[in-house]
Amino acid sequence: MNNNVKKLSIKIFRNIAEAESKMHNMDIEKVHFHEVGAIDSIIDIVGTAICVDRMGIDKCFVSKIPVSFSFIQTSHGRWPNPAPASLELLKNFTLTKSGVGKELVTPTGAAIIKTLCEPAECDPPDFVLDKIGYGAGYHDFEHPNVLRIMIGEKKKSEKPAATNCPVAGAALALGCESDEIDLLTANIDDMAPEYFDSLIDELMAAGALDVSLAHILMKKGRPAFELTVMSAVELTSKIAEIVFKLTTTIGLRVQRVPRLVLKRSAAIYRSPAGETVPVKISYLKGDALRVKPEYDKLKKFAAKNNISVEEARRIVLEEFPGGVPRS
Repeated sequence: MNNNVKKLSIKIFRNIAEAESKMHNMDIEKVHFHEVGAIDSIIDIVGTAICVDRMGIDKCFVSKIPVSFSFIQTSHGRWPNPAPASLELLKNFTLTKSGVGKELVTPTGAAIIKTLCEPAECDPPDFVLDKIGYGAGYHDFEHPNVLRIMIGEKKKSEKPAATNCPVAGAALALGCESDEIDLLTANIDDMAPEYFDSLIDELMAAGALDVSLAHILMKKGRPAFELTVMSAVELTSKIAEIVFKLTTTIGLRVQRVPRLVLKRSAAIYRSPAGETVPVKISYLKGDALRVKPEYDKLKKFAAKNNISVEEARRIVLEEFPGGVPRS
């Protein structure tokens, strides 16, 4: 497992531990995993993390979550359905009542939803559908007992820019897109540097477009860090809350700025042995400008074939002359 898979798996398990800790009113370090510690739950969590990493998923959305208000048998005896830990994990998600008298959402499933997903209700973001997957449960209901996953690329507007955007003219001339984002910045001089690692992970998981740290010098010659977070306008409050919770800053500067963004498309390099490397192609004035293999996957491909990363990059790029995949 690579570090991304390990971090995501640990984050899912930690969300479960925090919910169980609250339900049992005990320190999180003393929480004992019951059903969630079973081998199938471990496979579910780690397998999900592997899939998300290998498929390069940026964001996940979930529809209303069907639940049954019956009773279930747990290691603690007979409990209302959904299990207390499941309900704790599903806070801020929309639940819809099902007539099925079975446990439809387990703590494992709820933890995966909480860790990966944003609510999409009945109106998910527009996207271009690429792949579809189904997973079937072993109970027989009146309706199909399946979980459906759809993977696609977020649909971009055909218009190069909104007419009220300050850089709309430049976007039109360059054949690229434009939007507005928020820049959140803070100067931090009283926080241990090792804590920034988990902060950046949390911010990126919450949907931040980018996070950067710069060394600065503050008054009285104190060394400090300038934290800068790029955020979609609709996520600014969520991003700000994370910064306030996980740093020592008591203030944030927020600046709304226009942005020019090259149009991009996604492709996959497949080696004769079946290995894959995701590739991003960017365009300027309608022509392919740059083909960029995803670095972590490129590094794995190089290691597996006992070649340098530069040689692996050359092999991948040979399949995309002029930014167009070979037929």
